[in-house]
Amino acid sequence: MKKEITIGLAVIIVVAAVFLLFATKNKAGGKDAIGSKADSIAADALASEADQYFYDGLYEEATARFVKAVELYPSYSNTLLAAEGFRDMKMFDKAKEYYSRCLKMELHPFDRASALHELGSALKELKEYPEAEKAYLESLEIFQKLLTENPNYKQYYLTRAFFHLGLLYAEIGNYKKAAEYYNKELEIERALNTGKFDVASTLNYLGDAHYGAKEYEKAERCYSEALAIYREDAQKDPDGYIYSHFFQALSLGNLGKVYANKAKPDYAKAEEYFHESLNFYRLDYHRLAAARLLYEAEEPADCGFDLVNALINTATFYHDKVPNKELSIELASEAIATIEGCDADPDFVEEAGKKARLVLEKWK
Repeated sequence: MKKEITIGLAVIIVVAAVFLLFATKNKAGGKDAIGSKADSIAADALASEADQYFYDGLYEEATARFVKAVELYPSYSNTLLAAEGFRDMKMFDKAKEYYSRCLKMELHPFDRASALHELGSALKELKEYPEAEKAYLESLEIFQKLLTENPNYKQYYLTRAFFHLGLLYAEIGNYKKAAEYYNKELEIERALNTGKFDVASTLNYLGDAHYGAKEYEKAERCYSEALAIYREDAQKDPDGYIYSHFFQALSLGNLGKVYANKAKPDYAKAEEYFHESLNFYRLDYHRLAAARLLYEAEEPADCGFDLVNALINTATFYHDKVPNKELSIELASEAIATIEGCDADPDFVEEAGKKARLVLEKWK
């Protein structure tokens, strides 16, 4: 009798152990986690609530529900949703944690590549650059393998990988490497004819990489081609003036920097481009401000980041390259007034304010 009881207990223990092993494996896997249907439904409801709280700007409430949903039913989809929520709230340390949890699961290669890419972006924001590079490159390798095995996979994912690697290398000052990846992105966009705006945007980033590497002639070619695309589009669609103006202003300001800093500077040309850029930025900024007044928007207007930067760059030009005290002080003061008159990211306000005040202090 004791022997039968012992055997029975042994069988129960083995079955329980196998069940626990299976449950643990699936709990960490990319498929549905072990848990009741009720848990799954409750977790979905929490995630939906979190989305709504996030939309309403109630970030602490949103965060609490993202975490609770994962604790209740730690499936891949819930964990990914939490990671994306933390990412959008700029809580990159928590985003890193939850993307890392996703990568411990059994995932389809596409999902693994996507999670690695997002992990790389979180790591870049945390300035953990070697780890970010590793995640991006591993993601790129998987996407390239998937594309080889199945040509129907959109090459969009390759261009996205190349673009973010370009951003990473530019941020750490490796401009040659950044240019290499922007060129790869550009090659695909031209081959697939994804749209001239995609090409122009990449050309501006590629120009930035060449500018950072002091390859001014290459930068000029990139910015000029981008500007030509934007101007052609403006002629075709006059009603899309704000969208068109912004990108023209961006390329014009970039060209101004090139002409002001290349080996044989052309200050007259630089001045022309700086002012044309400023005119576009000012026009759009004041049109948007007027629109907000017309519709009686209660919240402050978004700060014209690009207008402020253009004002500071031009004010600096009139101090460092073509001294004009009156104009330099006027532009720096306008930058400060623009910052103070609108709602803006605190970090930007502090950094831009320092730059504008530095210009003013140089004239004392």
